[in-house]
Amino acid sequence: MSRTRGELFRFLLVGGTTVLIDLAAYRLLMFVGLAVPVAKATGFLIGTFFAYFANRMWTFAVTNDGPSGGEVLRFAAVYGGSLVANVVVNGVMLAVLGRTELTIAVAFVIATATSALLNFLGMKFLVFIRSTPDAKTVQ
Repeated sequence: MSRTRGELFRFLLVGGTTVLIDLAAYRLLMFVGLAVPVAKATGFLIGTFFAYFANRMWTFAVTNDGPSGGEVLRFAAVYGGSLVANVVVNGVMLAVLGRTELTIAVAFVIATATSALLNFLGMKFLVFIRSTPDAKTVQ
């Protein structure tokens, strides 16, 4: 359990940075006139690029030479599902709450929390499971 707590702590730090990257891109793209779903998806994808490398190297301490094709595909699948959840939750929240500065922020936080939970579970149990140092003891 201690290993999982450390991973969760590092994941949250990486995630916080990822959220800031996502939010900055999202708001900038909305400011320049992109539609909300396009801006949200693009911000999410920019953050995803950062998250992959930070989580691989630091959160889950993958020590092999480079990402395998299977690892990248699993990561893409986890983040693809998370992206869909993120954009849908964001859109539903805005549809329910209306579109004000406050509701945009609330929708962003709820969408981000939803995708963060899905991402941690997916990375821990699907993406980096075979690459972590104690993977044999987990199975």
